[in-house]
Amino acid sequence: MPKTIIEKIISNHSKQSVQAGDLTIIDVDATMATDSTAPLAIKSFKEMGGDQSPILTVLCLSSTTLPSSE
Repeated sequence: MPKTIIEKIISNHSKQSVQAGDLTIIDVDATMATDSTAPLAIKSFKEMGGDQSPILTVLCLSSTTLPSSE
């Protein structure tokens, strides 16, 4: 069966062939968090001894309002 795009990306980063259900360790290029959960995740990460930040962090604002169409 052909690999999904995610299986291809993870395989490339882990230097081994992986498929759904496999466990592997990879280096993280970027992280993504929402404005409501990022502070809690960062606090927990630091409490667990985490001291490295990824090269790129993307913050997604979850309570945005679209401009009116008037």
